[in-house]
Amino acid sequence: MVAGVFALTQHYQWSFAVLAIPALIGWVVVLVTQRQYPAPQNLETVIQDLDPKRRPTLFWMSLLAAAFLGGGYVDFP
Repeated sequence: MVAGVFALTQHYQWSFAVLAIPALIGWVVVLVTQRQYPAPQNLETVIQDLDPKRRPTLFWMSLLAAAFLGGGYVDFP
């Protein structure tokens, strides 16, 4: 976005000023959401109490996959 405006105008000031548009849109979204949901903690669901000694098989498979993935990225000097 900055590069496009700079290519058209050749002015850094205008290039970075254009970044105010998405920033303002972000602020509007935050303010509208805050007004719509004033107490977001009320949207939380009740978490079921899981036995910490027994983990589902999917957890162990995901953990093993993450370990292999991390091991694959190791860089040995």
